[in-house]
Amino acid sequence: MVGTLSGADFDAEVAEIRSAIVNEVNELGETALFTAAEKGHLDIVKELLQYSTKEGMTMKNRSGFDPFHIAASQGHEDILTAIVQVLLNHDPGLSKTVGQSNATPIIPAATRRHIGIVNVLLSTDSSSLEITRSNGKNALHLAARQGHVEIVKALLRKDPQLARRKIKKRQTAMHMAVKGTSCEW
Repeated sequence: MVGTLSGADFDAEVAEIRSAIVNEVNELGETALFTAAEKGHLDIVKELLQYSTKEGMTMKNRSGFDPFHIAASQGHEDILTAIVQVLLNHDPGLSKTVGQSNATPIIPAATRRHIGIVNVLLSTDSSSLEITRSNGKNALHLAARQGHVEIVKALLRKDPQLARRKIKKRQTAMHMAVKGTSCEW
């Protein structure tokens, strides 16, 4: 490249190479953005987003997760809440991406009791509450089943009618809570 291109042509070629490298997929189907989100590296996520394509941001790995889903479901909640916010600032539509079993990012966040991430997702676009997993369960059903009271309250504050939604077996979140792992409400 050196000596063959100059100025804007050189910059364009470097940008194309940078984007190709950033969006390269490893043997697990993961980009560098996926790994940075999974490991909680906020500054790296911010840097990689500048060069990530829409396809690279929403590409699913072999396990069926994209970078946004993995950030919403991992530990280190304070760091990952910031990563989720950065990703949503970059593309608010990520809140509606689906992973395994048609789960939107709010479902693993609610299931794993990540209240900060749930609140960020709810403040960005609460319509993802309407999207259920393939078995009909929504974030409220799953949080209630596991006794995550703080998550249940946050979800119901956003949409009180969510409590009336039934899964395929005609069970509400209350049914799930009663047969769940913790009934100390």
